[in-house]
Amino acid sequence: MVKEEQIERRIQIGLSGWGDHDKLYDDGAKASDRLGMYARHFPIVEMDNSFYAIPSPDQMDKWSQAVPDHFGFIVKAYQGMTGHARGGTLSKYSSTRSMFDEFLASVRVLQEAGKLRAVLFQYPPWFGCERKHVDILKRTREWMEDLPVALEFRHQTWFAPEYREKTLDFMRSEGWIHSIADEPQAGIGSVPAVLAATREDAVMIRMHGRNEKGWQTGGQPNWREVRYLYRYNEDELAQWRESVLKLLEETSQCWIIFNNNSGGDASDNAKQLLRMFGMDTGPEPIRQMDWLAEDLLINDFKCKRNRELEAAVRNRHKIDANPSVYEIIIIYKGYFRFGGQVYYNVIVTKCFANVKNEIPSMNYQNNLTEGVSDEDP
Repeated sequence: MVKEEQIERRIQIGLSGWGDHDKLYDDGAKASDRLGMYARHFPIVEMDNSFYAIPSPDQMDKWSQAVPDHFGFIVKAYQGMTGHARGGTLSKYSSTRSMFDEFLASVRVLQEAGKLRAVLFQYPPWFGCERKHVDILKRTREWMEDLPVALEFRHQTWFAPEYREKTLDFMRSEGWIHSIADEPQAGIGSVPAVLAATREDAVMIRMHGRNEKGWQTGGQPNWREVRYLYRYNEDELAQWRESVLKLLEETSQCWIIFNNNSGGDASDNAKQLLRMFGMDTGPEPIRQMDWLAEDLLINDFKCKRNRELEAAVRNRHKIDANPSVYEIIIIYKGYFRFGGQVYYNVIVTKCFANVKNEIPSMNYQNNLTEGVSDEDP
């Protein structure tokens, strides 16, 4: 049984990629800010851009510095290393080994920073349980040296009844972390969710959704839009909660990555599972604000969760704690106007007011809207 105080240490939940989860970012966030904002919500991420091109060590260092020390990356192996890429894509490398060496140099940056959790090798649907593929796995494990590696299959033969235990034993003997896939059972190109850890330190679960029809769209122009188009319901996640606790009887940590983001459902489902474990779901992103319906005419300026801002504004305008005059605060499209000054990129989470009855509402409305239009920045 996992003790409550151990939950956050032993279970880490995150998403595949950090660039396309709009519900996590403040409005107007630049692409370069998104990883840092992502890290406010989740302690781990699957780096999927490394599948398409090997990042430079300098780029890896920038990403490493964008997140806190406790944050972890699961780096998806470059497509040429798993057999997805063929022909011209690989022509830049003089040999397969040189490709691996370049990838290792990149990932070492995260390892040295203490932020590498594993390198994920997800093999394609045509990578079946055959001797030549077993040899490739052995060679890959050798070339990855001391780096932690996770293994996910897409060909059902690896977990056919006659091979299931042999596959798991092979993974244990070679030191592979088992990446368990929750995905549609859609024929030979999908695998069942085999609830078994193959290392004592970690197991991984990737939540791909259960869109059986969309799973068969490989090669079609819109496959990204439909393959992972699925939203887990409460019962499905509750079942996985119990499965995770059971897996933790065999291993120290469980990493859960939601990849069901064709419809933007990954972050919602991940936070839903966090709540089921009683874990923090992160802050609400800052949204651009239209006119607030509540009164913003106040005599005692207060910000509910930003005392530093309150102090700075008071100091700027020499406002004492009990001003004798009313001040007008206007919040509009992400900036606010105070004492004749415009403040940009300031977070005001909530303002509230003590409005005197003797102030006519008409004057209040006139004051509130005066001088503000859509042309303001």
